[in-house]
Amino acid sequence: MSGQMRYAPGSFIWADLVARETGVARDFYLPLFGWTLEETPMTDELAYTIFSKDGKRVCAMYEMFPGMLEGGHPSWWQGYVSVESADAAVRKAAETGARVMKEPCDVKDAGRMAMIQDPADAFLCLWEPRAHKGAQAMNRPGALCWSELLAKDAERAASFYGALFGWTTSVEPNPAGGEYVIFHNGDQPCAGMLEMRPETGEAPPHWGVYFAVEGCDAAIEEAKRLGGRAAFPPMDVPGVGRIGGVTDPQGASFTVMEQRNAPA
Repeated sequence: MSGQMRYAPGSFIWADLVARETGVARDFYLPLFGWTLEETPMTDELAYTIFSKDGKRVCAMYEMFPGMLEGGHPSWWQGYVSVESADAAVRKAAETGARVMKEPCDVKDAGRMAMIQDPADAFLCLWEPRAHKGAQAMNRPGALCWSELLAKDAERAASFYGALFGWTTSVEPNPAGGEYVIFHNGDQPCAGMLEMRPETGEAPPHWGVYFAVEGCDAAIEEAKRLGGRAAFPPMDVPGVGRIGGVTDPQGASFTVMEQRNAPA
């Protein structure tokens, strides 16, 4: 693919939305981020919808399978981390305390994927890239720009991901109070982590996604106009940018970020 970014193993490279109704999701996300879409068959009944921004693929979605729909689960975003071998990563994850939710399987010629649930109950997809290397754009308006773990036990999570991916950590003050953990893949920051507190509410441990926007406050207002709601109000993060939380019309949560000094 022309313009394809290069990702080191251990990097977040992709995200997709598991949507209750793809039509409702399409009507929300396309005007919010200025995305276009293309669909490829996933099964005889379901399609995999790829979202693009300015001609570059940035993320995707697919519709829940019937069993998920009947359970009443809200839509959700899920992230993918690149690995050299999905089979080897799953073995290591299981040895380090994770549950294997989906055994490694080939996705046509695109790659090989698996899903784990870490020891603190957060789900994560693993991706061994072949034809599909990941997003063609990151860290620009309408594209993914960060991933963040909401964890019950930050120390245990840091130990697990250090063993699985070789990530190291550093700690910074959290503007909302407490500490914010930065995961590093080699010398590059690759994700963040917040330890759950009583004010977090009933949200389960999970990996969340951030999308870059030109203006955080304007994006929150547009999301509300399109049927979403503000999960938390815009706030400044010194040296990073301005962020705000959004819940889409079908319950999927994500964060928008107006970046400052965005990486290339």
